Amino acid sequence: MPIMRPKGSRDWMQEYRIVIWILGAICIGNLFAEVLRAVSAPFETDYVLFFRLAGYMVLHNVHGLYCLSCQHQLMASLYGVVIRHGVDPWVFIFANPPFVALVFVPLALLSPAAGLDVYLGLALLALAASGVLLMRQYPRLMHPSSLVMLCSFPAMQVFALAQIDVFMFAVASVGCVLIERKNHVQAGMLLSLAFAKPQLIWILIPALAVLRLWRVLLGVAAGGLLLFLLSLLTVGWAGLLEWIRALTHIGYGVSFVTVSIPGVLVRLHLTHPVIDAASCFLAAGCLLMLARYRNSFAGDSLGLFGVVFAVTLAVTPHILPYNLVFIAFPLLALARSRMPLAVVFGCAISCAYLLDVVVPLQWSVAELVVVVVVCMEMFRMVGQMKTRDQVGRVEQTTA
Repeated sequence: MPIMRPKGSRDWMQEYRIVIWILGAICIGNLFAEVLRAVSAPFETDYVLFFRLAGYMVLHNVHGLYCLSCQHQLMASLYGVVIRHGVDPWVFIFANPPFVALVFVPLALLSPAAGLDVYLGLALLALAASGVLLMRQYPRLMHPSSLVMLCSFPAMQVFALAQIDVFMFAVASVGCVLIERKNHVQAGMLLSLAFAKPQLIWILIPALAVLRLWRVLLGVAAGGLLLFLLSLLTVGWAGLLEWIRALTHIGYGVSFVTVSIPGVLVRLHLTHPVIDAASCFLAAGCLLMLARYRNSFAGDSLGLFGVVFAVTLAVTPHILPYNLVFIAFPLLALARSRMPLAVVFGCAISCAYLLDVVVPLQWSVAELVVVVVVCMEMFRMVGQMKTRDQVGRVEQTTA
């Protein structure tokens, strides 16, 4: 059922348009400040330390793509970067699937600084294209207030670290629009690229099954098979087993700084099996909710992505501030009917990020609180959609 904009929404935006423009300008200014931060310190970015390093290893056929000591020795010889004593060494390792290393082979031909410049330029284009695409598909979002949701402060850390999440967001945005346009197989094949960060789509894949979007899943399976074969050809079976081992270690290595519910549980000294079980339990609750309100998501892929990614950010064990670029999906989904509230949430997540930066790590839960509140609001929106659908069917029956 289409979501209608309340009459007061446009009046609110007209009344506070100057404030909205100022907030949007602040977010854009912060975006470019984060880009400059990366350019000024290229050897502190994940692009140079991880992604270019992995591309270099594949390009020059260096053994041990997922060997901890091999990566660290190469870091020291190429960049002069030495892992400090007392720091978990598994945090400093390329742990994405092998096909990601293949993508960075062309950039490995350039110097670290030049490659970073090209990479950041492509990342800016990806973010801009994603925003334009979503606004063209959903004209109600064609407003400067959308910048507050797309360019929140924690999300823009993706540029400071030169992480790949902005490209994952672009992939998800195009996939969302393709599903809306009934191009299901193409959407699925594109979404398979998000396997570059499995923790971001581990709920989305079963959610597509719950909603019986079989053709999308067919595309995901086809694309995933192709990426698996590329990875196998790159590192072989032994390399794939090393990747799984590295993935496990890095997941536990960064769990203390995770900004999701599992991060809080780690600080409470719960064991990792208990934390993983809690994450799966909460994800299962989300899937049950999707099954109950399945009809409410018919033709509303943005609403689906909003619910799924809101829950993903809240319950996934490995979520860092730059992963919050995906909070744009629930905020934009809410903005179609409640723009003022979505703007408030966009400002809240940015303020929460600034607060978490200054407070002691064990108390840095402000971002999580905002994400959980956004989840609750998404569930409430879905419940309202279900109620409107039921009322509509009753009116059609009695007419």
